[in-house]
This record gives sequence, structure tokens and C-alpha cells, in this order.
Amino acid sequence: MGTVTWSAQAKSDLYAIHDWIAASAPRTAERFVADLVAATATWARHPKAGRLVPETGHDERFRERFHGAYRIIYQPTGSGLRILTVISSHRRLSVGLPLPQLPDDL
Repeated sequence: MGTVTWSAQAKSDLYAIHDWIAASAPRTAERFVADLVAATATWARHPKAGRLVPETGHDERFRERFHGAYRIIYQPTGSGLRILTVISSHRRLSVGLPLPQLPDDL
């Protein structure tokens, strides 16, 4: 099974999602975040299975999958995937968001 790493931005996004859901449903928030993290672990086995991110011009280095109402944007790595950000599926990725560049040989 591949490994999953989380960028600081993605961790911050996850905490914000948890807090937003927990304001009205604490148990649901815990379960949702746990399920999202578990899902990413299974995706690491086939990191290129996600669709290309439209806002990047379909750059092969960036992929996304969906979980509930959220887009999980990640970058495949040689050993799995790196989660870059988690945003509402109704939002477009900000053009100004600095996506980290990983070497092509990973």
C-alpha cells in the first residue's frame, strides 16, 4: 500500500472542515474526517486513478478525487500521494494557490 502525506494547507483544511461540521454535529464531524482520511489511504494504491484538475490546465502532476461535498487535490508521488488541499466541491481552485512542485522523477 502506498503512503499518504498531508501538506500544511491540507491539514488546515481538514481541521476547518471538522470544526465547521462539529458546530452542529460533533460525532458526524469525527466520522466524516476519519472516513476521508481512510479513503485517501486506499487511493494511495492507485494514485493516478484520480481525475486531472481542470484549473491546472489538466497538468498530469495534479489529480483530484471527491469525498462527500469535498474535492481532495493531490499529487502522485513515487510512493503514494501527497494531499495538497481539501476544498468544497462547489469551489474552483484558486488560480493563485501555490501548488508545490515535486520532481518529475518521483
